[in-house]
Amino acid sequence: MAQYDLIVQSGRYFDGSAAPSSIRSLAIKDGRVALISAEPLDEHLAERVIDARGKWITPGFLDTHTHYDAELIVAPGLSESVRHGVTTVLVGSCSLSMVCSQAEDASDIFTRVETVPREKVLPILQTRKTWSGPRQWREFIDQHPLGPNLIS
Repeated sequence: MAQYDLIVQSGRYFDGSAAPSSIRSLAIKDGRVALISAEPLDEHLAERVIDARGKWITPGFLDTHTHYDAELIVAPGLSESVRHGVTTVLVGSCSLSMVCSQAEDASDIFTRVETVPREKVLPILQTRKTWSGPRQWREFIDQHPLGPNLIS
């Protein structure tokens, strides 16, 4: 049985700090980085190997300004962001939030400020908004298969 699930071999590694990038190999086990090596890793140690030569290995990308508050309700996978490598999105940008407002108020906020069509947002909120505060919103979000991580 393999020691790791995945080895990402010999890519240009950015650790997320201000340190310069370097060529590294990573071993992944149970969805977490288990080993970072300056030397190529024994490919027999993993079930799958990705040759990352000429490619970048990066930590997650944070999108710190989104207006996904309504989109989370209908498309929690946020596939467009994930497709671009975003691993964490922030909602509640520009002091706009659907967490503590009623469906009609939340719809009006996004209609005025973000020019999201009211006729699209309001029916979604009227049928799917079951929360009235942060705890219930969190419970609602936890029931959905999010693509990226979410901060609010």
